[in-house]
Formats: sequence, C-alpha cells, structure tokens
Amino acid sequence: IHHPGDFIKTMPFAAAVIAVMAIFVASGVLLSEQRKDIEKIVKVATSPIVYSKDEINAAINSMAQQICAWIHSEGIRTLNLISVLTGARQLTQSLLSRMHEISPDADFRVLPVSVEATRNNIAGGEASIRDGAPTSETLGARPTLIVDDLVDTGASLELLKSMVEDLGVTDIKTAALINKYDNTRFKADFVGFDLGLKKNELVQRGISDYWLFGFGMDIDGK
Repeated sequence: IHHPGDFIKTMPFAAAVIAVMAIFVASGVLLSEQRKDIEKIVKVATSPIVYSKDEINAAINSMAQQICAWIHSEGIRTLNLISVLTGARQLTQSLLSRMHEISPDADFRVLPVSVEATRNNIAGGEASIRDGAPTSETLGARPTLIVDDLVDTGASLELLKSMVEDLGVTDIKTAALINKYDNTRFKADFVGFDLGLKKNELVQRGISDYWLFGFGMDIDGK
C-alpha cells in the first residue's frame, strides 16, 4: 500500500477522505487504531496494517477447510449459515466461495441476521437481534454455522448460539475471522486470527480499546 502523502494533503478534505478510503478499502487489508474521536482520514492514513490481503485469504482458506472437514466427518449435506450483518458479509461470501470448491455437493443455506450492538452494549457484553431473527421454520433443525467478523465480547455469537439451541438445533458451530482479546468469554470454533490483545495491558498504556476496520469491518459505522 502506498501512503497518499502530499497528494492527499493538497486535496479538499471531503475528496481526500474518499480517495484515502478507496485506496485502503480496495486493498482488502485489516487496519487498527486506537478508538478516538478524530477525523476518519487520519485514522485510515496512519493506521498500521494488522493482516495483509494474502494473510486474510490464507486464513479464510484454512477456515473453509476446517469447516468442510467438520461437515464431511458428520455426513452433513445441508448446512444453515447464519451471517451476522453487516460486518461478516464479506467473510461469509469468501468462505462460501472456497467451501463450494471444497465441498461442491454440499448445500449451504445463508440466513443473514442483523445484530444490535451499541458501544454501551459492547462495554456491557450485551447484544440483541435487530432483524432476521432465526426461526424453527428457517432453520429446520439442520446443522448450523454462525459467522461473525470478529469476537470482541462474544455477545453476538453467544446470543445467536443460544437462540439456535432454543429452536431445537443440536449441531451448532461458530466462526469468526478474528478473536480480538485473549480472555474473551466466548470462543469461536473456527478462527482465522487470534489477535490476543490483553485488556489490562491496554489500560496500563492508557488505551481504552482498539478498533479494527477493513475487509467488511466498518469504521465509525461506515
């Protein structure tokens, strides 16, 4: 990735934002920065790359192989795939593409679900379904994989797994591209990267949190 440099400095702010966002989003990499109330252009232009496009593709390939090994070992022919929107959309699409190549005879039924998780809720480890809540009719008691972009508190995956269990599904797995903290109360079954951040060390450094964005993960809701 080439830093925009003086080219960006000479542009009007609105245009610079679009240009920088386009450069970094198109790259398909994940970036991190402390969560601060600063201009988005500064966040994007100064944030270090955490995982490159090649690393992400390799992680997704590994996840897809593990998931397909699971469904093959249990003789699963039809799998519900709950995708947590909007963050997991790109991960879900990438996983599906690879899983179709590995298991061309399997039937993957995608069920998008929107989960409400405000910053206050995240701090308290809570989540609620906003739209697309699974039902016994949509699940049909079939084996189910729940896909999220990352595990922060784990509240979203925990909520969805509990709901799916209550609807009579007994074979449930979870997947996330990133496990953010080392002591998250909920661990996904299939994980691309374990970032392993330690909250106590961040506090000692005066950092309240780190925000990950790119590859479908938003920055300030966009």
